[in-house]
Amino acid sequence: MRLPMACDFRNVRGVAQAAHHFLLEHGCDEDTLMACELALVEGCNNAIKYAPAAGRLEPVWLEVLCDPAQVELRITDHTAGFDWPEHATLPDPSSESGRGICLMQSLMDRTQYLRGADENVLVLRKRRPTDAPARVETRDREIERGIQQSLLLREIPQLPGFELAGFCRSAQEVGGDFYDVWKTGERSLLMIVADVMGKGILPAMFAAILRNALRAMRDLADDPAMLLTRANRLMFEELSGADLFITAQVVHFDAATRRLTVANAGHCPMLIADGSGERARAVSPDGMPLGISPDTAFESEVVEFPERSRVLLYTDGLTEAVNVGGDPCGPEPLQEWWARVGTRGGARELKRELVEMLEEFRTKSVLNDDQTFLIMTG
Repeated sequence: MRLPMACDFRNVRGVAQAAHHFLLEHGCDEDTLMACELALVEGCNNAIKYAPAAGRLEPVWLEVLCDPAQVELRITDHTAGFDWPEHATLPDPSSESGRGICLMQSLMDRTQYLRGADENVLVLRKRRPTDAPARVETRDREIERGIQQSLLLREIPQLPGFELAGFCRSAQEVGGDFYDVWKTGERSLLMIVADVMGKGILPAMFAAILRNALRAMRDLADDPAMLLTRANRLMFEELSGADLFITAQVVHFDAATRRLTVANAGHCPMLIADGSGERARAVSPDGMPLGISPDTAFESEVVEFPERSRVLLYTDGLTEAVNVGGDPCGPEPLQEWWARVGTRGGARELKRELVEMLEEFRTKSVLNDDQTFLIMTG
């Protein structure tokens, strides 16, 4: 299959879907389909992102070759090109470039970047599964680790006068939970906590797709409801086809006005509390999970963030943690704890105390769900 694509981010999803259907018709298994689609989206996004003004007049070409042994993707760009690392490592936390290369190398078996005078070709190859289950399982574990690394922030961006801390622990080697934080200005940032239904490599892939889709729409960062609406429309077909859905909470914070703009896609409520010790407020605007309906309308709620306050964004792994007696932690105990714990040590200290509380509750029982949360104090 060979397709031209106008050099515009809005065209990437359609091209990825065409490649998905082509590989599906040729009998590719689910894991191969998802790995190729995610790597293709990363490659196409880079081809568009780094294209100069003159290069944007030229189409990005996609070629997909499939035989019983392997799949090969070729993406032709018109950028200045760069030196492709043999083994990419995660970049510095302040730099977003390079993270996609690390992910592509984790997903695919072989990657090459061929530089030319007027164009460059990214070549991505992935072996199709054979009858060697042990080797396939080992490769799956490598992919899972690569995806998990691409989702983790080495360092959370901070704002002067405020402190943020995050925690993510998977019930298995890799899960579908993740959090993300990125600055939208000198005194503003976006916080995201999401949970893809299920465990293992497929939810982890969808978590990576969602994270990258949201970051590609930075112009909507101050409108969390529209950001979720656009992400839902982009991902609906793939999510419904895989019989998956994603819950997410997106919060934009403007430090100048001390206002939080909150949007929710069927996720746990955001908890906000001040230093009074009164009951924490739960904020959860209406919105169904991503992947349920392509026309879901999301709402935003704006709340004040008084001085010496704290917010908690979390996944249901916290409230569904089960002790040895089979009793869940539940949302009310968490909300009551959040109200009385105070802000004496800032976000990092609150993170430590919350992890200790979860461990004490769980004691020796097996972790039955991923546990992820974000805390901001100020």
